[in-house]
This record gives sequence, C-alpha cells and structure tokens, in this order.
Amino acid sequence: MAKYRPSPSNSLRQERKMLMRAAKIAYLSFSLIVLCLILHIVVLSVPSWVLYSNGVYSSYFGLWRYCYGNVGGETCVSTIGNPSVFNQGWYVAVQALQCLSLIVILAAAVCSGISVFLSIHERILNMTTIILMNTAAVFILIGSIIFGSRVDSIPSTVNLAHYLYVPYYFNIVCGVLSALAGACMLKYKVEYSF
Repeated sequence: MAKYRPSPSNSLRQERKMLMRAAKIAYLSFSLIVLCLILHIVVLSVPSWVLYSNGVYSSYFGLWRYCYGNVGGETCVSTIGNPSVFNQGWYVAVQALQCLSLIVILAAAVCSGISVFLSIHERILNMTTIILMNTAAVFILIGSIIFGSRVDSIPSTVNLAHYLYVPYYFNIVCGVLSALAGACMLKYKVEYSF
C-alpha cells in the first residue's frame, strides 16, 4: 500500500487557511485593545461614576470632578487636592491605578499594532502585549473593586454604593475586555507565532 501524501496544492491550501485564521485572531486582538483604549479614555473622563438625584437636588462625581446643586444648575469642582472628601488614600490610589492602566493599554496598542501590521519583532511584541493587557486588566479591576467597596467612606447623607452609575460598570467591562484581548493575543502567540 502506498502512503497518502498530500498534494502540494492541498498543503498550500491548509497553510493559507491557517494564516487567514491567524490574521483574524491578530486583528480581533488589536481591535479589542483599541476598543479598551477608547472605552477607558471615556470612562476616565466622565464625572459620573456615582450619581444621586432626588428630583430637586443632584450630586455626581467621577475620578476628577465633583458636581452638586439643583437639577439643571450644578456647580462642578475638581476632586484633585480637595482635602475634605476626595484626598483619601484609597481615592488617590484608584486615580493612580486607572491612569497607569491607561498608559499600559496605550503601550499595548502600540506593541500590538507594530506586531500585527508591520510584523517586526513579532514574538517579543506579542509577549509584551499579552503582559501589558493582563496588567491593565488587573489595575482596572483592582481600582474598580477599591472604588466600589470604599465609596461609602465619602461623607454623604445617602449610601453612595447604591448609586454607582454606568461609567463605573463600563470600567469593569473595560477590565474584562483587557483580559480578553490578552487572551486572544496569547492564543495567537501560542498557535501561530513562529
């Protein structure tokens, strides 16, 4: 009996199919990283991680601004250097973790972009991207956990943890997407990186 040998055209088809799948995973990973970057910039910039309104009076704040007053006529102040409320150690730590995660996601986007589109130093850049995205996920999720668990230590007449608002939850989604982007890049690295 003769052994089956794949024809050269069959082998080329399989290799082409594998490369197309690798490209899809690499582009998916890069797209997730860019999505994380955009989402994280938006989440960091909005002043409504906590929102309280009783119809007449409203109060909301994020990492950088605190707004309060009658609905439609709010006054906003910076949370930076506000010694009475927002200068607590945990609050500053959350700000630092979120800023670090933004820098890390930006670095991962650059590494991934160079690796995917220019194919320069692919092995090193893929591993760097994996490490950076998982680091960003850890920073984001630790910052979210600290914020959610400690927000009630800010003096208020209401339980602020009950008023965590959409940007806070989008921050958690951003952390999960960061881990997913790192996992996609890991799959690409393990299966297709040479």
